[in-house]
This record gives sequence, structure tokens and C-alpha cells, in this order.
Amino acid sequence: MPCTDGVILAITSDCSTQPIGGLEIEGYIYNRNDLVLTETANLITNLVTDAATKGYKIKGIKNTKDAGHDLVVAEDRADRFTHFVSLQIFERSDEVDAAIDQLSDAVIILEFKDKASTDSTFKAYGVKSGLYKTSDTSRANGAQGVRTIELATRANEEEIYSRYTVLKTDYATTKTMLETSLAVPV
Repeated sequence: MPCTDGVILAITSDCSTQPIGGLEIEGYIYNRNDLVLTETANLITNLVTDAATKGYKIKGIKNTKDAGHDLVVAEDRADRFTHFVSLQIFERSDEVDAAIDQLSDAVIILEFKDKASTDSTFKAYGVKSGLYKTSDTSRANGAQGVRTIELATRANEEEIYSRYTVLKTDYATTKTMLETSLAVPV
């Protein structure tokens, strides 16, 4: 909890709470400034995009996406977090190349495979300060020429929370909200 020290919740880490790792193959990406979020602390209960600027779906296979956070400890202010998302881009077109070249200030929402607790299924990264490319790599003779980009929180713009949960009532309602926020709903 920001600006608070101490223990505030019992935590059980045993066989009954051990999660399943991994991300589903689909995710969502938005321009941070195009989102209007309803949130309480790290819980996002509604997401609205401007009619002219919708979000986009990002798809992968197997483990072509990764996400996480790192704690940034400060001696003179509250601790914060950097968010991190890695994406492998298979498409090779002028349009996709240009879009990736210009990508910045994004919010990415990913669906975790572990659905044991509905409030842990959808997680958002870059909510307050956006995600920016920190790495963009492609080698024609390596990894079948796949382009890999990594996005993260910029220095001195760290997030208050390690990640944000996106939950509007239940899984189905949340999924519908995300799907209808897309430029081309699927």
C-alpha cells in the first residue's frame, strides 16, 4: 500500500493458493491518453475509450508475451514499481513496422491463464504513466527473424501499484467490456 508501512493482510502461500503461470494468447493495447478508467486503488472496474480512438488486440502463440513488475525502493519517498511487457511480433509489413516504430505511452491488459480467482485474471500495465519501448530487436538469422519489443515504465515515472486488476463484476462482463473497447471488436 503506498505511503504505508506494516503488515495489513494475512497471506497464505501453500498448495491451496499456488497459481498457474502463463498468459493467454490474446491481450489488449491502448493509447494511455485515450482511456477513461474507473478505479479504486489498484482495481479498475470500468474502461471507456473515445469513439475515434479504440484499443487493439494483440495476439501471440504459446509464450510470445511476458509481463511483470520490479520494485523501485526509495529512501526519500514511497516505493514504486516499474511495469514490464515483452511482445514478439511475427508480422512483417510496412504498416506493422511503422506502428511498432511509433509505439509509446501505451497501456497493456493481459489475461492470465490462472482463473482460480476471477479477480486475478486480467492485469493492466502502464496505467498511470504508460509503457515505452526499452528494447526493439530483430535479427534475420535469429529466432526466425522475429521482432521482439520490450516496453517498460520510464525512470522517475514509476507506478504506485505492482499491477492493476481489471474486473467489471465477473469474468464474462470484463471480457465483454474489453472486446467492445476495440477498434475492430472480435
